Amino acid sequence: MFAQLVDTCREMGAKDRLALQLGNLGDTLFFEGDLWGAEKALGEARALDSAAGLKRQLSYDLAGLGEVFQAEGKLPDARQAKQDALKLREELGEKNDAADARIALADLTVEDGHPEQSEALLTNALAELESLKAIDDEAEGYVTLVRCFLSAGKSSEAGKAAAKAAPI
Repeated sequence: MFAQLVDTCREMGAKDRLALQLGNLGDTLFFEGDLWGAEKALGEARALDSAAGLKRQLSYDLAGLGEVFQAEGKLPDARQAKQDALKLREELGEKNDAADARIALADLTVEDGHPEQSEALLTNALAELESLKAIDDEAEGYVTLVRCFLSAGKSSEAGKAAAKAAPI
């Protein structure tokens, strides 16, 4: 479906809609396991949104690319994309999205073998999400915090984090 929308937007010359549909296509391809296709679509969306100055949408493109790069094992590229997404979301005052970006960056940091660096990102994100009452995102943050503690050999802290997540 998104591929057809991309084609229609190209035919119409609707670049703003094209970028949005490319982002949707990239996300869909990522979840289907087509990392190359996802990277291509999200990369094109990023270029269009960047050229148009659409910072909010650009932050979504970057976040998506960060996930793709992480899945491909391109950890430096993933880190850069996720940091850029976080920076844009902070500039825009998007508190929930910025907290999500911190969780994504913390997840990458755990995978990269540095769980101790994830703790501060997660603590900050969880506090923000709790104040926003964003329970779905908060639950995701606690799952990442549990992974962080387990990776650092802190099983007691992992149990406490899991207990906080359970009621959510």
